[in-house]
Amino acid sequence: MLQLIVGRSGSGKTHTVYEELNIHAAGTSALFLLVPEQTSFDSERRLLEELGPVLSQRVQVLSFTRMAETVFREIGGIAGRRMDTTLSLLLLSQALHSVADALTVYRRHIDDPEYLRSVLHMLSECKQCAISPLLLEETAATLPDGLLKSKITDLSLIFGAYEALVAQASLVDPQDDLTVLAKRLPESCLFDDALVFVDGFKGFTQQEFLILERLMTRVRTLTVTLCAEDVTDRPEQLTDRFATAARTARQLRDAARRNRIGIAPVRRLTDNRRTTDPALLALEAGCFTADGEPYSDPTETVCVTACADRAEECRYAARVIRRLLRENGGYSRDFTVVARDVSAYTDLLDSALRREGLPCCRDYREPILTQPLITLIESALSAVNNGWDSDDILRIVKSGLAGFSTSSASQLENYVSDVALPL
Repeated sequence: MLQLIVGRSGSGKTHTVYEELNIHAAGTSALFLLVPEQTSFDSERRLLEELGPVLSQRVQVLSFTRMAETVFREIGGIAGRRMDTTLSLLLLSQALHSVADALTVYRRHIDDPEYLRSVLHMLSECKQCAISPLLLEETAATLPDGLLKSKITDLSLIFGAYEALVAQASLVDPQDDLTVLAKRLPESCLFDDALVFVDGFKGFTQQEFLILERLMTRVRTLTVTLCAEDVTDRPEQLTDRFATAARTARQLRDAARRNRIGIAPVRRLTDNRRTTDPALLALEAGCFTADGEPYSDPTETVCVTACADRAEECRYAARVIRRLLRENGGYSRDFTVVARDVSAYTDLLDSALRREGLPCCRDYREPILTQPLITLIESALSAVNNGWDSDDILRIVKSGLAGFSTSSASQLENYVSDVALPL
């Protein structure tokens, strides 16, 4: 059965999911919580807090990537050398040169590294949308002669040659994991008669839709939360601010009908659990809409301020946080600074917060190998395996966790460079 839970921001969709998990945790059905990869840790922590150390173990938190790994461990499919970006670019370059004579549009810059990256990005998007080289070729055949047809034809040739090289080298492309999972999910018994809750997604790629469609046929109930006031089949809902959720709901229901899966009545949540402040409620109701009603009552909850430039914006935000901490108490972790383009504010905001004596944690992706502890462990293992190479020793010393000061590390590096001999 397919169950949709819909509600506006703060209506308690996630809270409802955890309530359902708490109810079913005492039963015998397998329980799964499918969340975006970046929220999996927070979801596990919340499960532990709300269900306790015993019942929380009955719920398995998965992302789509972790689901693929879990299923492949059960039925096989993780053996083989997995590709990284560098290897993908090398194979793509070889594929481009192998079909260069047949290309008409994508032939001019096949030796340009940036061009290779852009083509690889297009191939990644094709895989996320479950588009195969054959589908591209068939689509191109239906188009009239012109630039679009030439581009799609070229892309199908490049895509086909790239896939052939990957298969010939017996490599595993991580971009194919979800597509393979969708095909092989019927072989798995992991989700038979299980209760699966899908929470926190704004939408799904075609690969993810295929997986959800396969899940419908195996689980007892697939519950999906969507941020929308309501989801209906009215055409006008496909163009409003909740259009993404409406389209997602339509696709899920169409998939359920194709597989003759029951569809439960939509569960609508209307009460805002996040705040009772009328100004914030008015902001949430009128945000991102052209017909929002002005809020005329005096309030200190919402403040709109014009600043001369980005530096002034950052200084203003830092001073407001400092004032609120001084007057109301609390902790720096109680505040969040949000920007449309964080990269444009990073240095300015860090400087403004340091000037006010405020600690700051920035939320962004960073390679794990840049972390001092991981660098220390990796360098130590590499030093043992590579005969105590000087580069490995220097990385250990400069990690900051080996007991050497920055000055000592610099002197040692200068000494090694001068003598030009391994340690």
